[in-house]
Amino acid sequence: MRVAAKHPLGRIARPEEVASVIAFALSPEASYVAGTTIRVTDAA
Repeated sequence: MRVAAKHPLGRIARPEEVASVIAFALSPEASYVAGTTIRVTDAA
């Protein structure tokens, strides 16, 4: 079974979707985020 088929959206995340989360984590807006895991998921 393909990995993408196991996800509710039927696909894996695109590189730009993951990159936007990384950009947020490195930005000043994330300065108060500490000691947590940010999961890039299909939100299902």
